[in-house]
Amino acid sequence: MLGGLARVGSLPASPQIVVGSISSTARDAMRLEGVTAGLDTSSLKRVNPGHQSPAAANMCFYDNYRYQCGDWKWGNLRRQCEAEYRQGETCGLKAIWTTLPLADKCTMCERIERKQRRFEKHRSDCQRWVVEPKKYRCSIEKAREEMKDLAEEIQRLMAEKQARFNAIGNPRRA
Repeated sequence: MLGGLARVGSLPASPQIVVGSISSTARDAMRLEGVTAGLDTSSLKRVNPGHQSPAAANMCFYDNYRYQCGDWKWGNLRRQCEAEYRQGETCGLKAIWTTLPLADKCTMCERIERKQRRFEKHRSDCQRWVVEPKKYRCSIEKAREEMKDLAEEIQRLMAEKQARFNAIGNPRRA
């Protein structure tokens, strides 16, 4: 209920013993709940004063979803910065609140896998049809053209994913 507050020792003898990081809105909410009855919250100290830099106060924090392949996407807004006071508006600077692993693959990997499955299907069809080339000549030609197009598309998608991954300043490389 006290959020980031930590108690040092067994029972607080004075308000100076209660330390932690607390925002003004949390302090106001605790006052309304009667949590700080008889406790002077102005004497609360930060456990780690360097933990929240002035730049961090001007960033909006978001969840970060990490896929199996290492790719990621932004999630929900967790904490709005002080620079934007309006509801629903963000400052544009995004910081990670927490990283949540996902068992799924990213959309780019799913597209690549779909094309690889189609490529394998055409390859197995060609191997089956080569036994009777006169009967399946047109089907074999069509499947080989399709395989060539699919191979080019797979290479293009993989190169696009790799280029996005290797982009300068891209945190996906971590």
